[in-house]
Amino acid sequence: MVILIGIAGPSASGKSTLCNELQKHLKDAIVIHTDDYWCNPERFPKVREFKNWELPECIDFDTLYSNLKELRECKVTLAPQWVQGNYPPLQRKLTPAPIIIVEGFRLFYDARIRKILNFKVYIDLPEEVIVQRRVTRLRHGKQERELYYREIVVPEDRKYGVPTRKYADLIIDGTKPISEMVEEIMDVLNLLSNSILKI
Repeated sequence: MVILIGIAGPSASGKSTLCNELQKHLKDAIVIHTDDYWCNPERFPKVREFKNWELPECIDFDTLYSNLKELRECKVTLAPQWVQGNYPPLQRKLTPAPIIIVEGFRLFYDARIRKILNFKVYIDLPEEVIVQRRVTRLRHGKQERELYYREIVVPEDRKYGVPTRKYADLIIDGTKPISEMVEEIMDVLNLLSNSILKI
């Protein structure tokens, strides 16, 4: 049996780091990032001079769903592998695993994805923290990118991200240390599925 765990939340909420840590605690787990499923960026709509990467339609949910469905059926599947600046993306083989962790900032937006996931976690993070974390990662164009985060990332997350919290089985505080977030998730997973997951 394949168990699918979804991790969603706003940009810079720590999804990738959390998934990597969870992978250490869940035997034989693999991680899938929705950042590998971008559509053609040349077709993204623009806001001012910026391409808007925050819209659900920028993500190829059809391929993601197809990959997850095949993995759940214990089939090897061919998935995209995103390389910045290249489109179409490269491709890679994904082999089924007992536990598959999927992460993405719009992960719960698509009803098919929500339905196929066995357990859904949403990382909650204040808007100002989102901006602070994103800006501290920058080395070049800080002022321009901060404008993008404040005027595009945050408003689009209010519209497309925050409303999907209601679909989560567990909402956790993204300001907590990663170790505490992992512990909280593992506690719930053990309670809900100790008879299924070999943790």
